[in-house]
Amino acid sequence: MSACLLGTNTGEQLFCLLFYLEPGFLLTCVLTQMGTKIANKKGDVITSPQKIILYIIHA
Repeated sequence: MSACLLGTNTGEQLFCLLFYLEPGFLLTCVLTQMGTKIANKKGDVITSPQKIILYIIHA
């Protein structure tokens, strides 16, 4: 597991955690003030009230 700080083009500071769910899959969890977005490899996005963004990428 690794952690990093990201910045957006709006200057918002994002805290993300990177870790592997299983070989070939990478989950990126980004804590923001905007809510939750879950995007799959096709770019589909689902939003919810929580303050986490999850990107599931098939390597």
